[in-house]
Amino acid sequence: YVALGASDAVGVGSNQPGSQGYVPLIESRLPAGSHLVNLGISGIQLHEALARELPLALTTSPSLITIWLVVNDFVGG
Repeated sequence: YVALGASDAVGVGSNQPGSQGYVPLIESRLPAGSHLVNLGISGIQLHEALARELPLALTTSPSLITIWLVVNDFVGG
C-alpha cells in the first residue's frame, strides 16, 4: 500500500497521527503481510508530488494507492 499526499497523508490534524490518520486506518485493514510506504509530505503541492512522490510510488509496484492532494494548491501551501 502506498500513500501519496500532503499533511493529511502524514496524519496532521490527528492527536495520534501514527494510529488515527487515514493512512494507518487503511493499513490496519489490509491483509497480514501487507507493507505500507507513506510518501506524504506536509505542504506539498500537486506538481511537486508528481515529481517527487509518484516516481517513488511506482517503483514499489503497489496493489493499492491512495492520493490526497491539491488542497495546498488552493490554499497556497
